[in-house]
Amino acid sequence: MNVLIIFAHPNEESFGYALLKNLKVGLLDANHQIEIHDLYRDKFNPILSKEELIDASKLEEDPLIMKYRKDIQWANIIVILHPAYWYSTPAILKGYFDRILVDGFAYDYVNENPIPKLIDKKGILIQTFDAEEELERSLFEDITYKTVYFTWKYCGIEDWKRFTLFRVNFVSKEEREEWLKQIYRLGLSIEK
Repeated sequence: MNVLIIFAHPNEESFGYALLKNLKVGLLDANHQIEIHDLYRDKFNPILSKEELIDASKLEEDPLIMKYRKDIQWANIIVILHPAYWYSTPAILKGYFDRILVDGFAYDYVNENPIPKLIDKKGILIQTFDAEEELERSLFEDITYKTVYFTWKYCGIEDWKRFTLFRVNFVSKEEREEWLKQIYRLGLSIEK
């Protein structure tokens, strides 16, 4: 299986980065092919310029965008791993959506209706929170999940699994170790 991981965390010493490493090992142990879009380490520019907004073909001048698009087309499964910032994605990940998932690549308009182009793919969303589960699930009605889900659904990916880890900076070392094992097993368990 071709698996693309889109990762958005600025700190290589973070728990999020440890999750990425364990996921990667699990995927490789299961003989999957993987690509990683490590947005901070790749120095991805998240800012959609006025020129790019007016003419999306200008985005094709950026070699990193073209590589990212090629990887998305190649992937059978797209995994997005990110911390929740203010019940949303980090700004760099939102900028990724803005600059990568554009008309002509991720969807087309036909008679003013969007036609998704990223079909026959599945998604896995792994989100970490400092907040309590009650805030995300009940008070905010899963807004952090919905932001990502509906963005990609518009482009054709409707089949998503979600893994949420709450109170990440407040749980015990043992609980973190168990989460790392679960993420490793997730990588192992992805169907071929």
